[in-house]
Amino acid sequence: MNPKRHAKLARDLIDACGGLDEAAHNCRVGKSSLSDYQLPQISTTMPADVIADLEAYCGEPIYSRELAAARPYAPMGGCPVKETHDVVQSAAALLPLADDLKAGRPGALDAFLNGIANLKSEARECHAVAANEDSNVTKLGRA
Repeated sequence: MNPKRHAKLARDLIDACGGLDEAAHNCRVGKSSLSDYQLPQISTTMPADVIADLEAYCGEPIYSRELAAARPYAPMGGCPVKETHDVVQSAAALLPLADDLKAGRPGALDAFLNGIANLKSEARECHAVAANEDSNVTKLGRA
């Protein structure tokens, strides 16, 4: 994830908390640090505990959802049918978000990008489960 995206996620999270003052009252860092996290030219990103505190306060996993979607994930022993279902559900969820984007509704772009990130994450999980299934079938074939 690039510095510009980190800064955007920090800004979105701080805004969801009601701004710098409200966010500063609900985490361990002050307004100056929170302000810095929103600037892509400053290399400091928001610490995990601050993200957790602010997401708990606003009730939305704004930052951590995207961090989780960007991480490599290889579940062991998952169900290919369940994972395929999750991919299809994530893809279907994009249609109303695309409609909102086309209609120019506020926040639609961020919601659409989050939906795409979720779809990518689900597709990675499905791929990992399928690859693990292939490995298990290969092992069984050798036995």
